[in-house]
Amino acid sequence: MQINFLMVDKILHNIKQLLRLSSRKDIFKILPKNSICAELVVFRGDFSKQILKYSSPKEVHFIDVWWTEFGEYYPDWGAYTNYGKLKTQDAYNDQ
Repeated sequence: MQINFLMVDKILHNIKQLLRLSSRKDIFKILPKNSICAELVVFRGDFSKQILKYSSPKEVHFIDVWWTEFGEYYPDWGAYTNYGKLKTQDAYNDQ
């Protein structure tokens, strides 16, 4: 396998930029348009919609564990999960 050192250098540069972001929305400043991307821990898909809107990816993968990790209900993360009353299936269906 041939290693493309220019690509590795670009990836390292992007990682350094990510570490400097003050908000996850700042990622749109450095995310290339028409790229291939993935979002891990999608939850209800609110940020997923922003990825589609602002980066116009060529290909995107949305990945979450929903009920396989948490069971029927999300843990109590405060208002974000309706204090443990949000069903994982409902979050999935919001996609």
